[in-house]
Amino acid sequence: MTTTQVQRDSLGTDASSPHGFDRLDPRAARHAIRSGAYRGYTAGIAPGRVQANVCILPRSMAEDFLLYCQRNPKPCPLLARSDPGDPHLPTLAEDLDIRTDIARYHVFEHGELVKEVTDIGAYWRDDLVTFALGCSFSFEEALVQAGLRLRFLERNNVAAVYQTTIDTVPAGPFRGPLMVTMRAFKPADAIRAVQITSRFPAVHLPSGTSTSATNFLLVSCEDNTRRKQHL
Repeated sequence: MTTTQVQRDSLGTDASSPHGFDRLDPRAARHAIRSGAYRGYTAGIAPGRVQANVCILPRSMAEDFLLYCQRNPKPCPLLARSDPGDPHLPTLAEDLDIRTDIARYHVFEHGELVKEVTDIGAYWRDDLVTFALGCSFSFEEALVQAGLRLRFLERNNVAAVYQTTIDTVPAGPFRGPLMVTMRAFKPADAIRAVQITSRFPAVHLPSGTSTSATNFLLVSCEDNTRRKQHL
């Protein structure tokens, strides 16, 4: 397996934020992102709220991607789907505008990453469909509140991502290896970690565990598409 670990912005542990908004308030976070005041990762923002990964596709590909999610519910737990051309997801948030409320977007053309932008208004079309998929950031707050140590948060990182040799179930053009994130715990914390994360089936169920003399690894499924987190 290969691994990638990315740096995240430090947001502290209380409601105050160096970026000028209340990090406990999801509406304030969205407005800060929309205005350009915040462009970092959303790990640690709006604790207790579900976070999502986003994939936006042309309508011609939407049904295949929906089938891909249905065939791979662990790595692709579907939270919401928009109508074609509608940039809003009212079941997630009344004030959400998917064109502006994500800190950074990856734009793909013919399967290749061509650009990273902070607003996709110029790319928006009447045939685009938004899919919101559950994100494992959502259960990290519950682990911390239970007293379980997440060392990568202490190092101001996000969880390491691994590419496995396990294939997802294909649907139309969508296929690829299963991606997972891992979090290490002491053996004594293993059962508690599984109990806590199993209460979050919509934000990546644990796919497996591995134990050693010193650590317990909780493996959480991710899908093989590249996405950005939003609130």
